[in-house]
Amino acid sequence: MKFANRIIIAFVAFVFILLSCGKAPHTSNFNPDKLDSIYLASSSVPRTIDSLLQAGVIGRMGADFFMVNYYADVNDTLAMAIADTALNRKIENYQDRYYHSMTAGMSLQLDYLNGHYERGLRRTKQFLDSADPDFIASHHKLVSNYLLLNSLLGYFNIYLYRFDEAEAQLKKTIGLIDKYEVDAHGDSAALQRYEVVRIRMANSAMIAYCNMKQDDRSMKWLQLAETYINDYVQKYGPKNTVESMNYKVLMMKALFLNRMGRTAEAELAYQQAIKNPYYNTQAGRFNSVDYLLESHQYDQALKNIDRIEEFLRYRKMKWTLDNVSGFVALRFKAYLGVGRRDSALAIATRIVNSLDSARVWVKRDKAAELATIYDMNDKEAQIAEKEASLLQTRITALLIAIVLLTFFFIVYSVLRRRAAKMEAVQHRIEGELQIARDIQMSMVPHEFPHREGLDMYASMTPAKEVGGDLYGYLIRGHMLYFAVGDVSGKGVPASLFMAQATRLFRTLANQDMMPAEICTRMNYELGGEDNVNGMFVTMWIGMLNMDNGHLHFCNAGHNPPVIGGGENHGDFLQMESNAPIGLWPDLEYIGEEIDSIKGRPLFVYTDGLNEAEDPQQVQFGDDRLLDILRNTHFDTAQQVIETLAAQVAEHRRGAEANDDLTMLCLRVS
Repeated sequence: MKFANRIIIAFVAFVFILLSCGKAPHTSNFNPDKLDSIYLASSSVPRTIDSLLQAGVIGRMGADFFMVNYYADVNDTLAMAIADTALNRKIENYQDRYYHSMTAGMSLQLDYLNGHYERGLRRTKQFLDSADPDFIASHHKLVSNYLLLNSLLGYFNIYLYRFDEAEAQLKKTIGLIDKYEVDAHGDSAALQRYEVVRIRMANSAMIAYCNMKQDDRSMKWLQLAETYINDYVQKYGPKNTVESMNYKVLMMKALFLNRMGRTAEAELAYQQAIKNPYYNTQAGRFNSVDYLLESHQYDQALKNIDRIEEFLRYRKMKWTLDNVSGFVALRFKAYLGVGRRDSALAIATRIVNSLDSARVWVKRDKAAELATIYDMNDKEAQIAEKEASLLQTRITALLIAIVLLTFFFIVYSVLRRRAAKMEAVQHRIEGELQIARDIQMSMVPHEFPHREGLDMYASMTPAKEVGGDLYGYLIRGHMLYFAVGDVSGKGVPASLFMAQATRLFRTLANQDMMPAEICTRMNYELGGEDNVNGMFVTMWIGMLNMDNGHLHFCNAGHNPPVIGGGENHGDFLQMESNAPIGLWPDLEYIGEEIDSIKGRPLFVYTDGLNEAEDPQQVQFGDDRLLDILRNTHFDTAQQVIETLAAQVAEHRRGAEANDDLTMLCLRVS
């Protein structure tokens, strides 16, 4: 988001010019608003400034101010040199004092833009400490300049890690805006102007805190900016300036929500942002790149980055070292994200060519700076100093080119080797996980009893390569033991715990134990000292007399099954919950029984069914589960399970499964 700072500050030079009229100046001969209009209408700014200077309409101080304005958008270094020269001039009248104050404001903005935070902090304090309230109140642009510099003092503190001081200063600035709003009661143009200043301050504070990785503070100012923008739109309707700031707020909101893992909300904020007209500008597309990279939308990020050259031409920016390094860094990340490592190498080559152009512009800018200083000051000592600085810049540019080229080749080589190793490791892991999945799936039955009067079917779908759900059954004479379970966690650890639980269930059922006794013994075995990770399994175990339909069962913290029949044609089974197996080894589990479930389908499942989520994280839900079962005619147990599986898939609409899904259905007639 640092590049966004440059975009914001680049327009500040014209903020004062665009503001509506306020209090009249002290003299009838000096009208800053009229001079600003002449400046804006000029097709050749330097020639116009020279003409005004020769005619005596403006003095040397005023000429310096307009030259700083002119160069601030195209050559920061030259603009700063002119501003430093102007601020050392003698102040002789009100016009000089006015332009001295405005030039100081521009100079301090350039300090902020170019990262001179310590210098900016010191100079801004000095300026504000010496400010004369009566003089500031003499013209509305001086008031705006004063408010801007109070804001800048807050931003300088942010970038110097002085966050408490920054908050105090920004709070003070809000208080000043409130005061000026009270003074401007009835002046709708002034009130609207202060609303914009308030929005701009919150927006810039939000970006500064984000750049310093202070997400909580940045989020606070984001919310303030949202509030200010909404208030403004309600009063005055949407305006271009406010729309651009609202776009930055929405894009930052998407970035923060994505970092918090709230990806659906983040994407919603992003979709709102790209509906904003500002998105279709070059700057708007470029400001979206941070979110697109962090949300792994690398293809779209590349499309927007590809338009940077158009953007640079539009803003009349040169291929400076800052622009080259910032552009390359973003594009390099995007190419790595989409796996185009050869393109990353091409970018490393291109930076060298771009740096050649950057060095040329450095030379031209320095030469122009020398000419300007000579023309304004005729100081040979300064010219010699600048020539030495020019030589140093050439050497520095060459060293930077060498360092960057070396860095990118090193990164590229390391990434290629690492990618090759990771690919080999990934193939090995995928092979081992496939073996583990095959072993796990072999532990659950895929053939079901072929017995007259019994219809039974089950399925299990892990969310990952291996999972923690289980089901199983065992026939002992005319008794059918069956179980469904859900181990805490997912992946390999859950699958190992699942294997233990499955083995214990079959072993204990072979000993003709009651379901409650099976749960008690399993809990003792799995909940001992060996369970160092505190894993557990919820289970529902049944023992069905296939002749008369009598059912003994025990629920160990599992979801309640759905039993058919009754007035509602299906309801959740009311029962003891008990605790999951594996948490407290000394528990005695309580069993229950139903005289007969003949003709009443029984549906047992894991929470991967009712908690299945769609792309907006809306769950499938218990009510939908009941509604489907009540309105699905029972043909076979397999048909019931396949119907529900299809309904879950339709609900997910392509969203990744968030949990393992296991279902078992049976009916005895």
